[in-house]
Formats: sequence, C-alpha cells, structure tokens
Amino acid sequence: MNRNQFLKKTALASIGLSFLYNCNLSGFTLKKGAVIGCLGDSITSAGKNGYVELLQTFFDTEHPELKLTFINLGVSGETITGLTEDSHPTPRPYLFNRLQKVLQETKADIYTFCYGVNCGIYQPLNDNKLALYKKGITHFLDSLSAFNSKAILLTPPPLAFSQKNNKPPYTWQKPYPNYNEEVILVFKKVIEDIQHANTLLKIDIHTALWNKKEEAYDKDPIHPNPKGQKIIAEMLKSTFSN
Repeated sequence: MNRNQFLKKTALASIGLSFLYNCNLSGFTLKKGAVIGCLGDSITSAGKNGYVELLQTFFDTEHPELKLTFINLGVSGETITGLTEDSHPTPRPYLFNRLQKVLQETKADIYTFCYGVNCGIYQPLNDNKLALYKKGITHFLDSLSAFNSKAILLTPPPLAFSQKNNKPPYTWQKPYPNYNEEVILVFKKVIEDIQHANTLLKIDIHTALWNKKEEAYDKDPIHPNPKGQKIIAEMLKSTFSN
C-alpha cells in the first residue's frame, strides 16, 4: 500500500499534521516520546484492531520522529461502576481492580478514558448507578495525581440501534429500549460537566458516532465497525493537532 492509499484508507488525510514535540494541552506539555495509555472496554480493546492501533500506525508512518507510543489498555466488558447484570455468567471486569497496577506499569503521560456503555448494565438508570458512575470518574482522575499523569475523557459511545420489543430481563444482547436516551446520554453529560485538575480535554465521540451510525455500525449496536473506529481515531488525532 502506498502513502496515498494509506491516507485514504485511514481517512486521516484531511486532519492537520502538526502534532508538535511540545504540544501544550490545558497547561500540560506533551513531549517527544510521550506514552499515551488508552483505557476502556471492548470499544477500546477492539481485538487490538481499533482506534488505538490506527493512531499508532498513523504516527509511526507519518511522524516517526515523534516516537509516540499508544498502549491499548482496553478490557472487554469492563465497567467503572462495578455492576454486573444478573444474567451475566461472571462478574464484569472492574477497572479499579487493576488500575493501580496499570498506572504503575505503564507510567503514561496521558490516559484516554472511554467508559459508559457497560456501566449501566443495559437497564434503566437509577440514582445508585449514576452515583457509581460519577464516583468512578472522580476516583480515576484522583488516582492520576500520584503518577503526574493527565486524562482525555471520551464520552460513552452510543447504543446505536434500539430493539423496541425488548422486555426484562435486560442484557447486553437485549438492552433496555431507551438505554441510549435515558442512560448513555446522562453519562455523556456527566463527562461533559465534570471539572477536575487532571482532565486535559473532553471529546464527544457519542455525537460523532450517532450522526454517522448507519455507516459506523453494522448489526451490532454496541461496537463500532472499522469505519466507526476510524471516526474515533480521527477525533483523537485532531485533538492532538493544532
């Protein structure tokens, strides 16, 4: 594949390429050789074939002199609420069972953070779930202080298509029909509203994916397809560009 084909295929050619050696993001200086750890669930993990890998491939190909390292830290099914639906065969992975080890081992300069679609366990929202989601974000951000790291918060991606005939018990295979409107959008607002010294930026991937859901998703309403993954990658790369 030649350079032009690569740019067309990744859909990144239209984005500015000025990721500077010392790019100041809300008071934080990102230096050459920076490490970016990408935390999230299966949308981030993506079988190691998603937006994290697209970013690494792009910068390795177009800007090898920057020596950036993107580490995929996504775990399928993970939450920041610690909740699991009754029908799930095992407890869902919980970020805070591994976070300290991850922070100690990666020592990343920046962590991207993308959680929410699993955090309401595909059921109607209640005060406890909302409180746990807010607590999880604050706990994560507080934990970065000891490692002199900062965070880029991504809004949760949407539940792209509803199955209006779904009835309880709700599961990831049969989610609550209004899960996107009544749960994910509330979590999205939490991300948008949170104020914390360790937050560099907030990126609204929900709206971008929702507006292009017909092309960003196939039959699976939870996991963006390769085109959807490229949308996320473009938004992150655009954030890193001036």
